[in-house]
Amino acid sequence: MIPMSQRLKAGCRGRSPRDGVTALLLMFAFFALSTGPGLDIKLFGIGLAAGVIIDATLIRLLLVPSSMQLLGRWNWWLPVWTAKLLRTSPSPLEPRSAAPAPRTDP
Repeated sequence: MIPMSQRLKAGCRGRSPRDGVTALLLMFAFFALSTGPGLDIKLFGIGLAAGVIIDATLIRLLLVPSSMQLLGRWNWWLPVWTAKLLRTSPSPLEPRSAAPAPRTDP
């Protein structure tokens, strides 16, 4: 099984420049709304542009990879109640047990 750190590195390397370009394109499109005559449209455009940039930089580049690194194998845990809702089998993921104590034969 590939360690989570290697999977995260491969996933971050696999991000295409298309993601960043798309975020910039959306940001500029929403900033174009801020040139409109109404104050409510200006606020709407600036808010959406800020949201897109925050999502593309802080969320996708920093928070998601770091939380996946911290959570490790628990990223893919599917609880029983959700599995029933989705009509699939739950995750067999169980907490790792401690190493068994060595036996001492008398």
